[in-house]
Amino acid sequence: MSRAGYIPDYLRERRMGAVIPAKVLEFLFRGRVERRNTEKLPETGPFLVISNHFASDAFSATLFSSLARYDAHFAVSSEVHWQNPLKRRLFRYLRAIEVPGTLSYLSDQEREKLLNRIVEGNTQQAYQQIIEKEPGKGAREMVRFVRSAAALLARGDVVVVYPEGHWLYDGESGSHRKEELYRGYRGIEVIGKQFEKYTGEGLRVVPIAVYREADKRIVDIGDPFQFRDVPTGRSGTDWAMRQLARLLPEEQRGYYRGEEA
Repeated sequence: MSRAGYIPDYLRERRMGAVIPAKVLEFLFRGRVERRNTEKLPETGPFLVISNHFASDAFSATLFSSLARYDAHFAVSSEVHWQNPLKRRLFRYLRAIEVPGTLSYLSDQEREKLLNRIVEGNTQQAYQQIIEKEPGKGAREMVRFVRSAAALLARGDVVVVYPEGHWLYDGESGSHRKEELYRGYRGIEVIGKQFEKYTGEGLRVVPIAVYREADKRIVDIGDPFQFRDVPTGRSGTDWAMRQLARLLPEEQRGYYRGEEA
């Protein structure tokens, strides 16, 4: 299959992102968002955005509105969001891309504890679905996502991913995860390699941190880099996540707090 064949049908035609929703969000967030270092954003795609995945829809909405001038595709969980027909329709309109969930970093015991912490039934069912399909079907779906993301990037688009994956509901009462970084999954490196296979070029990666500061939401844009920039002997994913962590307050850097992961 050609690389264009991996682009979902609803994304085959290129256009600007969902401009109207972005403008509405700009109005709603007026005076409550501070964007820093916006000059670091490339003028055009392709580039891959990596961002922290703190448990707030408002954070995602703020990032979405910050990328309104690009044809940007946010990676959205298959199991948690795409099963609902109304949500699926909304995310297709917003030009999101479906990504399979993974909990592969967790042991069987940790997964069981996670399920017991989740209070909301539909979400618990979605997480159970993720656990049951790994590693077989989940691995095949992830390969399809990587090829789709790389094909969109090779076309000149922007893809936005949250390398930490799902919220892990750390609170004793089943509340959402703490606002600090978890370890990133290696999918971002694989997307970079697939993009290079398609184009022969290195993929630009832009870290963008979104967090609270007093009564404002901060969107802080880091220096673009390529995985070719990673020092020899270092994990490309952990090195990339550390570039993201440096944009966050020290207490929110989580797994990437300190000098080494």
